[in-house]
Amino acid sequence: MLAILTFSNNGARVAEYISNFFNSKLYYFGSDDLENNSDKFFVKKNASDKVTDYFKEIYAQSSGIIFISACGIAVRIIAPYIKHKLTDKPVIVVDDGARYVISLLSGHEGGANELAGRIAEKLKIESIITTGSESAKNLILGLGMRKGVKGEEIEEAVYSVLDKYAISIDGIRLIATVDIKSDEKGLLSFASKKGLLIRFIEINKLKQAEKVTKFSLMVKQKIGVGSVCEGAAILAGTRTELIVPKTVYQKKITIAVAREKYLWEV
Repeated sequence: MLAILTFSNNGARVAEYISNFFNSKLYYFGSDDLENNSDKFFVKKNASDKVTDYFKEIYAQSSGIIFISACGIAVRIIAPYIKHKLTDKPVIVVDDGARYVISLLSGHEGGANELAGRIAEKLKIESIITTGSESAKNLILGLGMRKGVKGEEIEEAVYSVLDKYAISIDGIRLIATVDIKSDEKGLLSFASKKGLLIRFIEINKLKQAEKVTKFSLMVKQKIGVGSVCEGAAILAGTRTELIVPKTVYQKKITIAVAREKYLWEV
């Protein structure tokens, strides 16, 4: 079971929302009274108590820790418990405004990177991964698809395009598509099989990329935006450039690839 710790009423709202998707126990250690749903949170017994009075037991009983707080708070609290990357529990930080989720500790070995990605997917926010093996990947796979497309079809389509452009699937950092595809079983199956995170882009944001992407009137009429795969690939990353333009596979799936340029390349 995950432990979610927070120190403000805004953070408590975020913590409660996250708990809807993950098996977790909620802890509130704020100086102000908890405003809502206090029955769902463990609250310190005395006003003078500190989180450190409870954290040893919390850490021992949890499978991972999610802080809804500043990174500095999390670092100071977990510092005495950091032993080795192969045994440390995953530690995640989400800011009080639920804008970012950060994989802070035990990212690769402990699963914090994957957990951060899952939280980002549920909250539709940015996940920040800094481990070398993950950050070195700089390609984003943009996908569009008809409703009900199977995972095997997506896999066949993706490899067909990647092979054509001599791109390895190992270089793909994440998949990007429009948010209305968040329940597509074929997409979720393919992403899970390949161990790839999915970033779902809101339609209103995709509209911003219409002028620089291939436009489809049919898609525009169906979902309200004329570009999915190219627009999603471009918007899902930082300093992106399109390296594989929209490719249509069997009139069911569209594929594009964007590359995130490194800072020194700009």
